[in-house]
Amino acid sequence: MKRFFVSVAVAVLGAGMALAQNFTVKINDQEMTDGSTVRVEQVVDPNDWNLEMVQAHLALTNTTDDALTVTSSLSPVTELADGAFFSDCTMGSCMPGFDGKTISIPGGTTLSDDAGIAWAYDYTPATGDYSPWSLNITYTDNTGYSITCTIEFVPLQPSANESLNSVAIAAYPNPASDEVTFSLGNVKAGSKLVLRDMSGRTVKMVDAQAEVRMDVDGLNAGVYFYTLEENGKAVVTRKLVVR
Repeated sequence: MKRFFVSVAVAVLGAGMALAQNFTVKINDQEMTDGSTVRVEQVVDPNDWNLEMVQAHLALTNTTDDALTVTSSLSPVTELADGAFFSDCTMGSCMPGFDGKTISIPGGTTLSDDAGIAWAYDYTPATGDYSPWSLNITYTDNTGYSITCTIEFVPLQPSANESLNSVAIAAYPNPASDEVTFSLGNVKAGSKLVLRDMSGRTVKMVDAQAEVRMDVDGLNAGVYFYTLEENGKAVVTRKLVVR
């Protein structure tokens, strides 16, 4: 009987000593838990500066009333290919490599792109390399609470029928906040302009014309892709940033 009561007492004490979850982590709007993975897919074209990299956006939220200090520790799961490049552009500055950063977050505050700073991890693959590349990140606060998660960057090739250098298509302003104008040049009758988020979900679709104006005021801040489609097939895809 004694051993039974001692075991229960130890179990209750251990439960009482569990660290509180002081902050949350979202990557590309996916809430991360310890051990979770987010898959980030983007079209990559080394000939188009809009499509040179795969970008994962970070949001850190302090769920307490007190200021927290959060440190990020980064480590590559797979080795960078020769010619590939990674940059940690979170926490107010860009830093190449895997050095990690420390930031103070006021109580009840979320730090993300909404603050006017690009809170993102940028992965630029080697030219012609479309293999996935993964990164582990551990976020640890000053109380010892931590979350370790994985980002899997997946560069996608432009579809075979894309002709990025020959199709006149552009968006301005880019980044946009209220309204964006798309200049599509000469488009075939029946073509569509499709706006998708980073998960591939269609958020807007309109008939394509030489010039199209679109309201983006109601969209969440982040990276989107607009595609000119003819007969249901993508002709060209470009990146649009909404703030």
